[in-house]
Amino acid sequence: EGDPPTLKDLYDDLMRQKEPVAHEIALALELFTTGSLNVFAHQTNIDTRNRIICYDIQDLGENLKPIGLLVMLDSILNRVIRNRQQGQVYPRLY
Repeated sequence: EGDPPTLKDLYDDLMRQKEPVAHEIALALELFTTGSLNVFAHQTNIDTRNRIICYDIQDLGENLKPIGLLVMLDSILNRVIRNRQQGQVYPRLY
């Protein structure tokens, strides 16, 4: 099992597509993959298997807060689904 794809991987794949709509989507992602807002374009340095994970998006700029919140909620949802499939206790959110 390899590393999950990043936003940059999606951007690169879309740029290789021939369809114009793929290029439009890639251009919409460009600021978040190669531009000044590329914070989420890379692999995480967090071990998402830890029992306790603290998410803090307070210091993100206003342009990045919605994306930070989306990344955080997606991570939590994935954890809930994985625990449920393994018959484990659901995580607690505080």
